[in-house]
Amino acid sequence: MGTGERCIDLTGGLGADTAIFAKYFKEVHYVEMQSDLLAQTKHNFEALGIKNCVFHHADAASFLQNNLTLKADLVYIDPARRNESGQKTYHFSDCSPNVLELWPSLRHLATRLLIKTAPFLDISAALRELPQPAQIYVLAIRNECKEVLYCLGEGIEVQKCQTFNIQTAEQEQHFEFNLQEESFLPEASISEPQSYIYDPNVAILKAGAFKSLAQKMGLSKLHPHTHVYTHQTLIADFPGRIYKLLNILKPEKGIFSEPQATFLLRNSPLNLTELYQKMKLKPGGTSLLMSVRLASNEHKVLHLQPLSAKPS
Repeated sequence: MGTGERCIDLTGGLGADTAIFAKYFKEVHYVEMQSDLLAQTKHNFEALGIKNCVFHHADAASFLQNNLTLKADLVYIDPARRNESGQKTYHFSDCSPNVLELWPSLRHLATRLLIKTAPFLDISAALRELPQPAQIYVLAIRNECKEVLYCLGEGIEVQKCQTFNIQTAEQEQHFEFNLQEESFLPEASISEPQSYIYDPNVAILKAGAFKSLAQKMGLSKLHPHTHVYTHQTLIADFPGRIYKLLNILKPEKGIFSEPQATFLLRNSPLNLTELYQKMKLKPGGTSLLMSVRLASNEHKVLHLQPLSAKPS
């Protein structure tokens, strides 16, 4: 998305995103319909010494209508994700402002359009709604998916998706794949658990890179619908959590010798309460168990040793 001469933020709000854009563009336009937010942001920008911002008291539609000759390198829009009743919206057409209705004006205004959405907006459905191909960016922080961004514009013909899981300021997991290729790839091979278990981060799961991940990393899945992978050797740059397999257990009383354990559920037929009751265990301790459905369709519990970040 880069830098350039001019950026327009059509949903300015408190100006957090606008302030970032001001660092990378010579001129940034802030558009906001609520006068109190505009006044507060203007005051904050003056205090911060941000001098390359032009303020507009308008909604996105009226701004576009009144600035037909304005051109920008990037237009950014972060539509509200709840309707008038406060319910979550799951389609671009239900968000405010409606990006699809604004598209005829937007496409002539900017070289690139960047749309930010909440994680619950389905990516496949969003791509079907958008009028042209988009590049997708899925952002997670410490394995919690925060937002998905769609970039449309000149030269974007391949629906490439980049996923980021930011763990610390110095540590980031990045995985990139082609969404169109993903749909045509063969299904991942299925295997019984091997020496190492690989649990993808949430950004990859949100993006749906199940086959691309298996192919690029040379991994097998535990079950067609269990998005956990396995391999005989250690793959240190895997974008997720890595575990050493210690044992494969039946989910029964007396099978596990420790009195306490922490469970991970991955396509598990039992919930946490049922698992603790069935195996007569209590939450806590240092032992980690993963309840999964395996290739044989059997329900098993994997005793694991974490080799990376703490599980969630």
